[in-house]
Amino acid sequence: MTFASTTGFSYDQTQEFVFPLYYLSLITSEYQSAPNLYAWLSTLLTPLVDLIACTQQMYQSFALPSTAAALGFLNVAQGSQLDIIGQIVGIKRTLPFQPGVNTTTTEAITATGSQAVTVAGLNPPGAMGTSGMAVGGEVSIGGASPENVTITAFVPGVSFTATFAHTHISGVTVTSTTPPSAVLGDADYVTLLTAKIAQNQWNGLTSSIYQLLNSLFPGSGILIEDGGLTGSVMTATVVLPGGTLTPMQEQMVVAGLILPRPQAVLYIFEYANLPLFGLDLETTFVSGIDVGYLL
Repeated sequence: MTFASTTGFSYDQTQEFVFPLYYLSLITSEYQSAPNLYAWLSTLLTPLVDLIACTQQMYQSFALPSTAAALGFLNVAQGSQLDIIGQIVGIKRTLPFQPGVNTTTTEAITATGSQAVTVAGLNPPGAMGTSGMAVGGEVSIGGASPENVTITAFVPGVSFTATFAHTHISGVTVTSTTPPSAVLGDADYVTLLTAKIAQNQWNGLTSSIYQLLNSLFPGSGILIEDGGLTGSVMTATVVLPGGTLTPMQEQMVVAGLILPRPQAVLYIFEYANLPLFGLDLETTFVSGIDVGYLL
């Protein structure tokens, strides 16, 4: 049996609970054909219907993209809504560091023209290393003869090549000429929020870290190696394949904002070319003799 009203509500007795149709279906048989009663009840229920709709819309508006996709929501959190989520989970949109290239080298540049310069690595953890470098990017060279140069070639964590107008005998300090803002855009902030939520819920397993990485950076090939006890310090090496992350993503990883970290374990970050050397496995990320690269 189907009940109808002048407001357009209808309810089939075989259906499950649907508000407000369920309540309209409870009218006794004596008044089931009374359109005025249906109209009156529908009017009383309308504010509640609007309130429920508003609540549902609010819930969807504060959903991160992964949650929205899983639940089929049409809306996702953005802008100030993300900032509110950040307050709840405990991470701000503004990074605790200035992103961009920030590295030093003691290598002397003894000639002008095109030169390859070895750059500092990513240790100690949290150092920016070569993050933010890219072909075509401009960096500022400090020292006795400061100058700006454009990167013409770049090997992550190893070297960059540029054309120098001056020699730099005592080594150089390399910084960004136009560093990006420390205030994240929505896309990077969603990455940071998702990582923070995962950190708050982490169960301590390495497999859970890989699940997070596969969700945030699918196909990145980031590897984690348990270094065990090194001297008096427990260590783990995070291998970052060059070019698989954006400069901002890379810097957030190296700054310790993305990966859950066991207490008292020191993360060491290293770059690598893909595929890495390994036996009994042939994938995009690991390959054998004459193909795989050693760290």
